[in-house]
Order: sequence, then structure tokens, then C-alpha cells
Amino acid sequence: SETPVKDPTVNAVQTELTQQGYYNGPVDGIYGPATRDAVAKYQIAKGLDVTGSLSPDTLQSLGLPQSAAS
Repeated sequence: SETPVKDPTVNAVQTELTQQGYYNGPVDGIYGPATRDAVAKYQIAKGLDVTGSLSPDTLQSLGLPQSAAS
């Protein structure tokens, strides 16, 4: 079984979404279903394109640097 890659950008997103009340899972740097749901809720709330992924717009809205991760 492959170990999911821990991504520092995901970690930062999880931390930010936790502080804003969208995410209540573990801050583990792994982009799982709970993180995807939280990102989608955030995107809906902010009027962003709801992709459930860490789009540049989403990262910018969160005040985070845009990573190369898609």
C-alpha cells in the first residue's frame, strides 16, 4: 500500500480551514476526502469555482502561496 504524500501546502490549507471553521479533521498534510469537502465548502462560501481542489484562486483567497501541486 502506498503511503500518501504529505504536502506542506495541504498542511497550511488544513490549518487555515480549521481556523476558519471549515475543517475539523487532522492537520496531516494529506489531501483526503475530509479536506476536499472542506475546500469545497470554503469555495462555495467565498464564491470561487467549486473544484474541491487547491486551485490558484483558492490558495490566493486563503492567503497562501500557490504551489506547483495540482
